[in-house]
Amino acid sequence: MKGQHWNAQAVGSLLQTATRPSLLVPHVRVSGVDAIDFARLRRSGATAVVFDKDNTITAPYALSIHPPFLHAWQQSISVFGRENVVIVSNSAGSNNDKGHKEALRIQEALGVHVLRHTEKKPGGAHELLAHLNNRPPSEVAVVGDRLLTDVVYANRMGAVSILTTNIITEKGDNSFAIVLRRFEKRVLLPVLELFGVKSPQNSVADRYKSEA
Repeated sequence: MKGQHWNAQAVGSLLQTATRPSLLVPHVRVSGVDAIDFARLRRSGATAVVFDKDNTITAPYALSIHPPFLHAWQQSISVFGRENVVIVSNSAGSNNDKGHKEALRIQEALGVHVLRHTEKKPGGAHELLAHLNNRPPSEVAVVGDRLLTDVVYANRMGAVSILTTNIITEKGDNSFAIVLRRFEKRVLLPVLELFGVKSPQNSVADRYKSEA
């Protein structure tokens, strides 16, 4: 299933965060998933880790972990347990994924659950938390490359938001996603920083950063 369908949730979130700009600010920023200390994240109180897929752990629409991230991916599974590592994609597992065939392909290739969801990020947090047996959202860490989807998704539910600042590749990526991602990282985030906007309070994120 190549390409992504229109995501009104992501566009709408830009308007919704006008009154709550802190939702756009990640708790943690890393160059890539290989810069996350998963053992420290677990010690800080996180009990589950959620990954966006494309340009976070794989190249767009690829079925294998980006090779430089393979060790970090394996560490996340070792530290949290396979049942507590979840992929949430706005293509695979969504209502646009007919019969959830793409979600099944990714699960088989990567060995972790791909969430089935009716709402696209930044909506649908309740579907993730239900899958995780309704654990406290503050114990969930969400890792992704987008502000308007991944970071807002995490911050809205009270999870730890971790932004990966370097993308894997724009080759083969959705053109609309490319434009929005560039706007988010080159314009939106610097403006938020200029005005001193901080991420929402999260004790797990605070402990993780204090240990660095």
